[in-house]
Amino acid sequence: MNGLIVSTRIACLAIIVSALAMACAHAQSWPARPVRLLVPFPPGGAADIVARIAADKLTATWGQPVVPEYRPGAGGTIATSELVNSSGGHTLMIGTLGTHAIAPGLYSKLPYDPGRDLIPVAMLMLTPMVLVASPTLGVNSVQEFVALARADPGKYPIASPGNGTLNHLMAEMFKQATRLDMVHIPYKSGTHPDLISGRTALLFDPLVQVLQHVKQGNLKPLAISHRSPLLPGVPTMAEAGLKHFDIGLWFGLFAPAGTPPAVVAKVSDDAVKAMNSPDVVQKVEALSSQVMTVPHAQFAQSLQSDLSRWRKVVAELQIRAD
Repeated sequence: MNGLIVSTRIACLAIIVSALAMACAHAQSWPARPVRLLVPFPPGGAADIVARIAADKLTATWGQPVVPEYRPGAGGTIATSELVNSSGGHTLMIGTLGTHAIAPGLYSKLPYDPGRDLIPVAMLMLTPMVLVASPTLGVNSVQEFVALARADPGKYPIASPGNGTLNHLMAEMFKQATRLDMVHIPYKSGTHPDLISGRTALLFDPLVQVLQHVKQGNLKPLAISHRSPLLPGVPTMAEAGLKHFDIGLWFGLFAPAGTPPAVVAKVSDDAVKAMNSPDVVQKVEALSSQVMTVPHAQFAQSLQSDLSRWRKVVAELQIRAD
């Protein structure tokens, strides 16, 4: 009897070892063909920049083309749905705080379960959010703008690139925190021209999107979510009196559920190494952002925290996208 038990245990152990060996071999041979990299926004934005940088480095690492494919719309849910429904094990996605932490709270019905159908592989990059004002206002601080807007309720609109975006949520948080009467104006594209001309008054936007306008004097930065050497004289939002605005826009890599753990680990490790290479760090810093790599396990924990936070914010602000 004891001999039978020992033999059974040895057989089970052999099966486990064999399975692990097969998984490792599969990961080492992956990718076996070109990899699709879904991008939930049109070309030209910050997500496109991250996608192209990551695609170039991973193409060199893997010896297979990593090809960005653009699937904009519906707060990132179109691209995410395509990722979830992809087959063949060679599709990844660039996701953001907005598409993967905020969108699940905005839509009452999603064609996927964010916790069950997606695997957060690695965080890649972070860019601070900046509160910028139209230079036509002549204000130099949050306090000066609040005083101006309070004296003339409803006169100074706040813009965003669309309902349900991070920019929109921060705009509503600002209105709530300051108790100002401000109209929110969502744009489908091109928020900056109207802000520069004075048709709108304020905008929360990623630093990577506004830095050139700030340098040229076309926009006035009033506060930034995190201190940046690129805008050394601009106070943080906390310093400007805005609590709970320490919000950076992150960009990460996602895979569909069912991706083998060994492949997830490989992609995570390779992506983290690629983004931390000196040439990439230099490129990202030149784009007024910072490489912020977080591997798979820690990224999954961070995402759960963000999901919880933004579901509460969305519910409190009573914002829906459907």
